[in-house]
Amino acid sequence: MAFISGLPRTNVLTDLKNYITREWDQWMQVLVQIVNATSPQVARQDVAGTAAIATVDMLTPRLSGGLYRYSYSIRETRAATASSALQLTLGWTSNSTPQTFVGTNLTGNSLSTQDNRSQLIHVDDGTTVSYSTAYTSVGPTTMTYDLNLTLDMVP
Repeated sequence: MAFISGLPRTNVLTDLKNYITREWDQWMQVLVQIVNATSPQVARQDVAGTAAIATVDMLTPRLSGGLYRYSYSIRETRAATASSALQLTLGWTSNSTPQTFVGTNLTGNSLSTQDNRSQLIHVDDGTTVSYSTAYTSVGPTTMTYDLNLTLDMVP
């Protein structure tokens, strides 16, 4: 793991062109490495989808209660002949209350149709995080998609 030895000695954050100085850039790159190394990944799910996914738990054991970060990327990999729709839903339990996040309803029906997000959530002890997709595809050529999910523990 990288080691950070304190703030750079110069108090100048940007140069004359208003770019970040080399010293501060290097310091921030090390800081990002340290932060990334301290957020252990709890689960990762990669799906090549051709249909809706019923609600399923991410591949995790029951979680210890606390703060987690979920991140996802979902994108069309083949457009349908006429039209398509795709939407991700995530679920978890916080303070004994079911919570959901419903992603953008993706109706672009093109290879540039995509959505991604990273968000902090509080998860109760002994529970899991689940996901599902709603999917519609019209025409003989069906829409396909890639879904990439991660769940990281936040120290």
